[in-house]
Amino acid sequence: MKGVLEVGSEGQVAATEKKRQRTIVILFGLFIGLLVFCTLFSNTLESLTLPKVVTEKAALGSLDYKLEASGILRPVSEVKLANAAPWRVSKIYVKEGSYIQKGQTLLAAAGGYRSSDDKLSAIVTEEAKSYIAGQKSAEEVAKLIQNRVTTYLNE
Repeated sequence: MKGVLEVGSEGQVAATEKKRQRTIVILFGLFIGLLVFCTLFSNTLESLTLPKVVTEKAALGSLDYKLEASGILRPVSEVKLANAAPWRVSKIYVKEGSYIQKGQTLLAAAGGYRSSDDKLSAIVTEEAKSYIAGQKSAEEVAKLIQNRVTTYLNE
């Protein structure tokens, strides 16, 4: 009887071992299947969130962009305006806020009295600072300079 019992035990052990191996194979297959599914599904989700890109054939032309913004413009450098002669402004060629270019005439001076007085140069320099800083318009500064120079010359 002992021999029969042992044979039955060995059969049970072999059956249990087969079940165990089968369970391991099934779990391994499920694990691999889960990895494949997650890999493919994650790529699908990622492609849904990425922007769509369209390529076009290159063509000759230009790129035009119009930008509008607000801010404070500060000059790169400051230039002192000096004129040894007292002068009167006869005409202003620019308006406040207009674009100017290098070498453009801003105003015209009426001919007249000439002097090498440093006080007159100081008046022009002092008043021009407020225009350069953007505190006053060109017209306002020109009138102030004209009034101060006239007052100085009449003294």
